[in-house]
Amino acid sequence: MNGHMPDELLSGLAEFKASGPLKAGLSSVSISPDWPVTLPYGKQIPTTEFYNRNIFCKALALQVKDLRVIIVSMDIIGLRKSTADAIKRRIEEETGVPSDFIILAATHNHSYPRISDVKVRELIHDGAVKAAKEAIGSMFEASIGFKVKRLPRWLTLNRSKVNGKTDTTAFVAKIADSSGATRGVLFSFPAHPNIFTTAWGGGKLGKIGPEWPEYARKWIETHIDVEQMFTLYPDIEYRDVTVMFLLGAAGDLNPNTRRNVYRGRPVGGKRAFVEALGDGILRVLRDIKTESQVEMVFKWAAASLPVRERWSSRLGKTYPALLQALLINDACIVAVPGEATVDLGIEFRRKSGVPCPALVTCANDALGYFVSEVEGLENATYEAQGSPLTASRGRLLVDAAVSLVNPMHKPSKPVDPEREMGRIRGTLRYRGRGRVTVGLKRQYAPPSYGDPPAAPFMGKRVKPDEAGGFLLEPVMPGTAFVYVDEVISEGERPIILMWGKPVEVRAGADTEVSIELPDGVSDLIIEAREAGLEITDLRAEGSDIEGIIEARGRISGRLKAIPVRGWAYDPPPMKPIAEVTVDEEGRFTFKNMRPGEYGLLFWMDINGNGRPERGVDVVAPQRLVKIEARRS
Repeated sequence: MNGHMPDELLSGLAEFKASGPLKAGLSSVSISPDWPVTLPYGKQIPTTEFYNRNIFCKALALQVKDLRVIIVSMDIIGLRKSTADAIKRRIEEETGVPSDFIILAATHNHSYPRISDVKVRELIHDGAVKAAKEAIGSMFEASIGFKVKRLPRWLTLNRSKVNGKTDTTAFVAKIADSSGATRGVLFSFPAHPNIFTTAWGGGKLGKIGPEWPEYARKWIETHIDVEQMFTLYPDIEYRDVTVMFLLGAAGDLNPNTRRNVYRGRPVGGKRAFVEALGDGILRVLRDIKTESQVEMVFKWAAASLPVRERWSSRLGKTYPALLQALLINDACIVAVPGEATVDLGIEFRRKSGVPCPALVTCANDALGYFVSEVEGLENATYEAQGSPLTASRGRLLVDAAVSLVNPMHKPSKPVDPEREMGRIRGTLRYRGRGRVTVGLKRQYAPPSYGDPPAAPFMGKRVKPDEAGGFLLEPVMPGTAFVYVDEVISEGERPIILMWGKPVEVRAGADTEVSIELPDGVSDLIIEAREAGLEITDLRAEGSDIEGIIEARGRISGRLKAIPVRGWAYDPPPMKPIAEVTVDEEGRFTFKNMRPGEYGLLFWMDINGNGRPERGVDVVAPQRLVKIEARRS
C-alpha cells in the first residue's frame, strides 16, 4: 500500500503488512581490516594495532509470507546516504530483497576507520552484503518476543549537561527456533560507544577495535552459549547464538565507568559497565515469551527537515530524511538518520503508543545530532551545533517517527523562545591586552580549543560592548556555565581567564550576572603554566585530615603571594563538603570530618574567584583519603 501522510512533514509513505508464521535468519561477518588504517581519532597515521579484532557486520532477516526485511548492524561510526544506498543496491542484487526493505545501522564505533577511505568502504560493502546473504540463506522457522525494561540508573551519564536527563531503558528481542532454543538476540541501549577507544587528540596513536557493544554482545553470547550447550543436550542440536546491537538515543549519554565495584568485587569501570549491562539484558531475556505467529508491518517515508542557511547551497532548503519503521506484534523499531539526544528518545517512547518501542539511531544516513528545540535554539552544546539542520530538527524528527507507528499522534507545537527560554544579561569588568569574549557552556568544564583531529568546541559566544555589557540569548532554562577568554595576538589560541561560573536561567526571565577579573590576569595565567602543586605527607588523624602542599616547577614572586585553597568532597561536586586555606608553611587540616572517603583538591587561585579551574589555576593532582568509623 502506498500513500501520503496528511501532515506535510512526511511524504512518500509506503506500508506493507503480512500475518502468519515467522521465519528468521542471522549471521555475523568480520570487517576487521588486515592492512594499516587511519583511525578517526588519535594520531593521524596508519596503524595495524588492535585492542580487539572482533569487529562485525551482523544481519537479521525476518520473513512473514512474502514480506521480507533485513536489518544490518555494522561496527562503524556511521555512513552517509550515498554509501548506504550503494550497499542496499548490492544486497538487493544478491538476495532479491528490495533495497527499500533494508535497514542499515551503525553501532557508532569510535575505534574503526571512517569509510571515506575507499578500501575500508569496499570492506564494509562486502561485509554487509555477505552478512545479508548468509542471513537470508540460513532462515529457519522462528518465534520472536520483545520486552522493554529500565536497567540500573547508574549505567549512563549525561555528558552534555550538568544534572541532565539520563536513560537506561533497554529494548530486547529474543529469536528462538521451533525447538525453543535461543538463536538470536537483538538489543538496543542508549550509551555512546566511546569508552574503549584508546586515543582522541592527535598526540597519541589509537588502536582498532569494536567498542563496548562487542564486549556486551560477547558477554551475552557467552552466557547463553554455555547454558544451552548443556541444557539442549542431547535432544536439541546446539548452535551458537548471534547477538546484535542497535544504538538508541545516546546523543548526549555516555556509559558510566566511575563504578569500580560490581557484585561486591573490585573491577575496572569499563568492565563494571559491560557486566551490569550484559547481566541486565540476560535478566530481561528470561522474561520474554516468544510467538511464531506474528503480524509484521514495514513502513518508510521521507521527513522534510529544514536546513541551516549556510548549508542550504549544498543540501537545499529542506532535506528528505529517510525514516523506516518495523512493527511486529507489540513492538516497533523506528530507524532514524542521525544521533538523537536522550530527551528525544524518552519523548518518542512516551508518544509511540506501542508497548515495546525502540528509536534506533545512526541508520541509513548521517545528519548529525538531533536535539530538543530549546537546545537547538540556544545552540551552545556540542550536539546542538553538530548538524546541518535547523533548531526544529529534533521536534520534527520525533513527530515524524511517532507518526509512523501511532496514527493518533498530533504534531508538537514549535517552541516560543520568549516564553519558554531565558536570557543572561551581564557586565564584565576587566582590562586586558587582547580581544575578550564571553562564552556559555552546559558542562562544568573549560572550552575546548581543539587538538586535531578532535574538533574545537567553545559553546555559545558573544563579544562584550565597550562598557563590558553582554547578552546571551536565547538560553535554555536550568544551569548554564559562563566563561571568559582573551586572544592576545591574532591566530593564537585564546587564554582562558575564568570558567565554570554557574548561572541559573529561568524561562521567560532575564538573569543578571556580574564578572570581575584582575586586570592583566592573562599574563599571570601564562606565568602559572610553569608552576605546579603536590599534596604530600597526607594522613588521617582521628576525624581530621592533615597534609602538606608543596610547590613544584617555577614559582615566581607574584605566584607565591597567591593563596592556596583546598576542598574536600564526596563525590566530585562544584561545591565542597569542607574548605581550608593553606598556611605559610604549606600545611593544612580538615577538622571534624565524618567517616568516609574524600577527594582532596588544592589549587592556587590565580584569578581569585574561589573556584578551582584547570587551565587557569595551578591545580594539584587529586588525592583520596579515608576517615575510618570509630569503633565503639
